Amino acid sequence: VSSERTVTPSRLKSGTTATMADEKRMSASVPLESPLSVVQEGSASMFANESAQISGVDSGEKASVDLNKKVRRYWNAPVLRQLWGMEQKVDKVAWFELFYDLIYVALAINLSAFLKKHTDVEGVATAALYFLQLFCAWNALTMYESRFFSRDVFGTALKFLYSTAVLFMNVFVLDGLKSRLQFSLAAAAYRVCLLMMYIQVYFLVPRARAFAKVAIAGNIAEVFLFVGAAFMPKVATAVTWIVASLLVPQLWVSYIYRHTQTSIPINVEHIAERYGLFIMLMHGETIIAIGTDTSVTNSDEFGIIFWGFLIVFCLHNIYYGSLPKEPENHALRRSGVAGRAFIYLHIVLGFALVAVGTALSELKKGVSSGKDKKNGFRLLGFSIALFMVSVNAIRLTHNFKVRSPTVWLFRAVLIAIIITLPFSAGEQPPQRVALIYAVFMVLLVNIETVKTADEYEEGEAALNKLPIPPKEMKIEQMKSITPDKQTFRMKSKDSQGGTVYIAPPLKRQDANSSMRIRHDHASI
Repeated sequence: VSSERTVTPSRLKSGTTATMADEKRMSASVPLESPLSVVQEGSASMFANESAQISGVDSGEKASVDLNKKVRRYWNAPVLRQLWGMEQKVDKVAWFELFYDLIYVALAINLSAFLKKHTDVEGVATAALYFLQLFCAWNALTMYESRFFSRDVFGTALKFLYSTAVLFMNVFVLDGLKSRLQFSLAAAAYRVCLLMMYIQVYFLVPRARAFAKVAIAGNIAEVFLFVGAAFMPKVATAVTWIVASLLVPQLWVSYIYRHTQTSIPINVEHIAERYGLFIMLMHGETIIAIGTDTSVTNSDEFGIIFWGFLIVFCLHNIYYGSLPKEPENHALRRSGVAGRAFIYLHIVLGFALVAVGTALSELKKGVSSGKDKKNGFRLLGFSIALFMVSVNAIRLTHNFKVRSPTVWLFRAVLIAIIITLPFSAGEQPPQRVALIYAVFMVLLVNIETVKTADEYEEGEAALNKLPIPPKEMKIEQMKSITPDKQTFRMKSKDSQGGTVYIAPPLKRQDANSSMRIRHDHASI
């Protein structure tokens, strides 16, 4: 119970003024310091007195409060996730982010369709350029979401418009640079949405105002560059896109991290999970390429499907095995250079996975049509080699305590062999080519699982060695008091014969910790 109860002049009847005598009378009506027993004894008179005083609250004031709530529903401040020096909360990926990622499934499918028709150098370069632009669009929103989150209608509408602009960018991929006008304007549109998000931050988040000012300036420059690129020749358009999506963001992001007032940290574990999910989307495209558009009457394609899926499975294990288990060893916590290298290497990694799916799809067509598919063979070999080079470069950005020279030597030798395979693969049947690459990928996976002091911890298997519970220990159901409590517990006897309950760990508690509760204490 609060020891101070005051009534402000604003809570008097409309049109009256609180004089000094009024204030003395009101303060005297409720004791400033009173024990709980006194408050309980005089609760009836006290609340009656307060009710009489508050009964004159202006109805216009209540309407104003309701109006403010409605306004905040439509226009409310984005919330900072963290600041420097604070322990970062591990937030789950938002549902909107997962929904937004679905656009990039369509991107991978459209890029694969474009690559199937344009397997020459110019076609691959064009596809890589489009992938770069759409990755930067994904990365820009991910960085915003890692610093702020918002639930107001204005922010939600901006996210919808942002996603719509990126979706149209994805649609224009199919026509290549012929649709560079439409693609440029769609890119400018998503940057305008991001600009409006940072403007909202500028006006409503005082702590992030200096940061938002730099972000607004950078996004304005990017909008003008994308609009200008819409009316340029092909080569100039490509160069302007790269400047707008890579160089300009790099400049203003570098500026904010060099100045204390403008620097707002990202949530490292959130970002790391987001990049892992992005690569998972690209893996999904390779599986779509393998498992669709297949003739069930042609058994020769089944070999491509089996060996192709084995290749993709190995690529999956190699990438996620290259990530550190402890967040403090992640590249994003190591240094600015390591963090940027980690981010930009995912551009190469994601595009390599799209190319792998395209190449495997072309190999299937080669089996059924009997046509020469040398370009498909070469695309598969070079894309796997590109994936392996980039994933090992990512491994170097992390802070692994132990790096085995022998393991790295085997990796280098196998990658060199994979790079040379495309030059002779055209002379082999498609099934044999897929088999050869699958064998090399299995070898690489086995190398990745070599146990080192950093990658293997004895403590991880400690629970496996615990004894089986005795027969007299029984499981019973209990009521869930809060969401943090589990609904089952184990009942046993201690050495004195008392009842002991062993409850499962609470949410966000160590997995190997438990909660022992004596029945006679009846406390949790």
